[in-house]
Amino acid sequence: MNNTIKQHISILLTDDNPEKRLEAAEGLAATKDPAANIALVAALGDKSKGVQDAAMRALIEIGGGDVARIMASLIGNDDIAMRNLAAKVLISIGEPAVRYLIPYLRDSSKDVRKFAVDILGRIGSEEPLFELFPLLKDSDPNVRNATVEALGLIGSEDATLPLCDAFIRDPSIMSCTADALGRIGDTRALVHLRESLSKRLNEATPDPLAISQIIEALGKIGDMETLAELRRHVRDTQGELRLILLDAVIRIAVRYGEPLLLDDSVRRDLFHGLESDDDNIRMNCVKGLSTFQGAEVTWSLICALEKDDALETLLVDHLTSRPDTFILCVEFLEKPSSKNRSRIIRLLGKIAWNCVNLFYHNMDFYVNSDLLQRAFETVRGEWETSDEETKESIVDTLFLIDGRRAVSALSEFVEDSDSWLLPRVIDQLTKIEIAGRSSLQ
Repeated sequence: MNNTIKQHISILLTDDNPEKRLEAAEGLAATKDPAANIALVAALGDKSKGVQDAAMRALIEIGGGDVARIMASLIGNDDIAMRNLAAKVLISIGEPAVRYLIPYLRDSSKDVRKFAVDILGRIGSEEPLFELFPLLKDSDPNVRNATVEALGLIGSEDATLPLCDAFIRDPSIMSCTADALGRIGDTRALVHLRESLSKRLNEATPDPLAISQIIEALGKIGDMETLAELRRHVRDTQGELRLILLDAVIRIAVRYGEPLLLDDSVRRDLFHGLESDDDNIRMNCVKGLSTFQGAEVTWSLICALEKDDALETLLVDHLTSRPDTFILCVEFLEKPSSKNRSRIIRLLGKIAWNCVNLFYHNMDFYVNSDLLQRAFETVRGEWETSDEETKESIVDTLFLIDGRRAVSALSEFVEDSDSWLLPRVIDQLTKIEIAGRSSLQ
């Protein structure tokens, strides 16, 4: 050990100034000295949060087996903060930490066993798989549950059959086991999941959580036989459960390139699904609704576009091909209640360009010169109350609707605008020869 390391250790463990202790911890990060490791571990209990974090970062940077061995010994510490810091270091070290955690899977304390399982799941290595399998029969339900979750995170198909056995044997972990099987994606689990779904749906007091997790797993890995069975169940369910079933049906059908074959009875469920907190459910509800015609559906998709950042691309793709989108977008903008109008404005411009220049899907039949003029004035009227992002969309869309009229309108806007808008207008003006052809006049 050189003098610099000795000095850093001394400051870290004895100095009254937390800033100096923090600097000392950072100075030990590049060392590979066992004494430095011990000092940094001791600093995890420092009264200064900054020093604790610096010691943790240093231990992560040092890494290796020696640090992992010491950290693993802390997962049974009485101080929960110390345990959590040890877990962060072990997870960051990753694979080299696995061998030092495995012995704790057999610890007499159920809390230590669970903590070791949690960390191994986060590391994600397949090395401890066969050490984890016996814990699927652990005496403590929290340990069993944690083991299932860890196996799902690791994602190895070697865990499929042990998990299927646990799924059948232990109702207390059925929900999380279904989730783990869905994550792994091994089709060997399908027969057990399908049989369990039918059984659970026919129970006098079905468990909605277990059923929803089973359906979600089937949606992730289901085959054509699964698709047919889920279609049958849709007719017999209501509410949130029916929505989850529809999500699974759409997911499988899309994966296999099959038609969705949704009847009108599920339309309300799909409308409701557009309000879900789950991005995947909202996405699949958009796909489902796109198979239905009519203004009510188009309007609901436009409303979703206004507020849904995650699905903008998907919604625009579907809406550009619907014949009533353009007129309904104009009507949407004419209503004062809507807030995020930039996406709707851009959609108008895209459809106008497609219709007038590309005769897109015969949409020109629905977008005539009178409607284009109405759209132009509606978009132009947004200027005064719009933020900078929306004004940029207005500039682009006015040129796409009618390039020649846009020059005149934007000349007025530029006179009263800050310099930030000028490059946008100039860029569009350079394209006027092309954009001008978009006018029907």
